[in-house]
Amino acid sequence: MKPVKTDVEMSCGNVFEDLGLPASEELLAKAELARQLASIISHRQLSQQDAAKLLGTTQPKVSDLLHGRENPSD
Repeated sequence: MKPVKTDVEMSCGNVFEDLGLPASEELLAKAELARQLASIISHRQLSQQDAAKLLGTTQPKVSDLLHGRENPSD
């Protein structure tokens, strides 16, 4: 099988900017914050309910955060 040649473009380091999305810096900051919270929740072996109590929010909002949903439950 013959190798397929593809063009590759280097990232600027912000996937949201690479995609041309508005407010890319804010999106990157939110994604990093969500990643760090998910890591802490996992490391501490917290349930979503326990994490919600510690964060002063609800379990559905923690679920939205951990699943990358942009508009958390009200």
